[in-house]
Amino acid sequence: MHGLARISAILLLILILPITASVQILPVLGSIAPNPGLTISISNPQRFTNTQNRDFSPAVVQGLDGTAWVFWSYVAFNGRSSLPIIDYRTSSNPSTVYSASAWSGNQVLSQTPLSQNVSPSVSQYRNGTVYVSFGSNRTGNYNIFLEKYSPGIGWSGDQQATLSTLDQIGSSVVAASDGSLWLFYDRSISPTTANIYYKVFHGGFQAQETQLTFDTSSIRNTQPSAFQMNDGSMWLVWTKTDATGVGTIYYEVYRNGAWGAPAALTSGLNSDSHPAISQDSNTTIWVAWSRDLPVGSNSFQFDVFYNYSVNGGASWAGETNLTNDVGCSAPCPDDMNPNFAQMKDGRIYLFWSSNRDPQMYWNLYYATTNPQPFHNVAVTSLSVGPLKLRDGGLAVINVTVADLGTFPESFFVFIRATNTSTTTVAAQYLSLAAGQYMSLAINWNTGSVKWAKYRISAYIPPAANEIVTGDNTLTAPGIVWLVPPADVNMDGRVDILDAALIGVAYGSTPGKPNWNPAADLNEDGRVDILDAALVAYYYGAIS
Repeated sequence: MHGLARISAILLLILILPITASVQILPVLGSIAPNPGLTISISNPQRFTNTQNRDFSPAVVQGLDGTAWVFWSYVAFNGRSSLPIIDYRTSSNPSTVYSASAWSGNQVLSQTPLSQNVSPSVSQYRNGTVYVSFGSNRTGNYNIFLEKYSPGIGWSGDQQATLSTLDQIGSSVVAASDGSLWLFYDRSISPTTANIYYKVFHGGFQAQETQLTFDTSSIRNTQPSAFQMNDGSMWLVWTKTDATGVGTIYYEVYRNGAWGAPAALTSGLNSDSHPAISQDSNTTIWVAWSRDLPVGSNSFQFDVFYNYSVNGGASWAGETNLTNDVGCSAPCPDDMNPNFAQMKDGRIYLFWSSNRDPQMYWNLYYATTNPQPFHNVAVTSLSVGPLKLRDGGLAVINVTVADLGTFPESFFVFIRATNTSTTTVAAQYLSLAAGQYMSLAINWNTGSVKWAKYRISAYIPPAANEIVTGDNTLTAPGIVWLVPPADVNMDGRVDILDAALIGVAYGSTPGKPNWNPAADLNEDGRVDILDAALVAYYYGAIS
């Protein structure tokens, strides 16, 4: 039995059969050498969940604030299986040594009566907003739903993202660097045919659905996993299962507004499924997946495999079995549904589902690399206010910078104002430890600045040997509008409307009915001839 047929059989048995005891067999983890000259080792597997309940399909992301998030499908078991829900845990201190105190308890993300919620995916914007996608059959068939987490606000609640009457189970969500949200998903056209589709959301509005694969008979394209690389390209991997049930991992790249040709990453008679793709801060591209391997004459086991590329996919290092169970005899443990991310400690954390514990419970395990050395200085947030002020007014620029790498860094951060040309507003020299964040409030006195509209940005020159530089520059939302000194109503020009406002408030002081603080242009506590003179002097000025 191969591919989807065996996966379906395993999942069905998990839902209906009691758990029996077995001998624990730990994997022999493969070594990894992502870049020449680096010595990489893998930790022993750590048990992440440890209950009789069944845990599948982990999704992992490292939050910008240092919080690690792990989501998965959780099936409660108390003599019989309940319907799956989406659970998650967080940690502010990932470690290669498992500690229950380092992680929160299980928290429920999505649970609906008489329906199943499965196969989560997660991604985060640079402003800290987290999006999770998952499949749910609460509408009568499987559709893809989204959940949004906003810092300081919390979770938004489920939002339906697809409306088809055909099943969509597997999905992948990507919070892109341009602010768009990409959602990939599989759709079952028939029991033997499925294809990959996607939508792109801009500012909350979704573009028309786009079909990516076009197989029409006895081919199933399922289980998409996408990641935006440091160069801005979008990579997608998925499982392509043929009529015999053998799955192959394919990938395709979106670059410069167009998709390239699909290419097979794996090949052979063994069935591959559930791929995951990511990139570390050294720009190494990683892909992991499950492979169904024969054990003896009539038995099979799932192992986790991986491959990597250090040159943007031009070549691949060669696949490695990460969970090779040496000396295994049937029944052998299954390791499947891998997912991974590089955390703030520089390690790559690989999570997967396994029944390798002594009771054969389906729990989550994880293993890590040793810290990957890299330089990465970044601007993580930037804001400015007020957005409209008169000549000579004070704008406050709030900027947060961080050392996201593994080395201490000393660097300048430059604050810039751009109209038709760019001017440096401020420059600050900083020294940060690895992992340290620092927030600054910078006062911008506009007294000698041309009346105009300005974009405010922050820039850090790349550190020595810094490879990832896409986060060295950030532009603040909104436009700062500097208007002439006598622009009472601040509409960018000094005209009759401003003169009229002076006339209405003329002679007033604070507390009088006709007092208008905006008309007190020289800020001496009264509207008088001096304010009127300013309007006359600047009359006709525009910005």
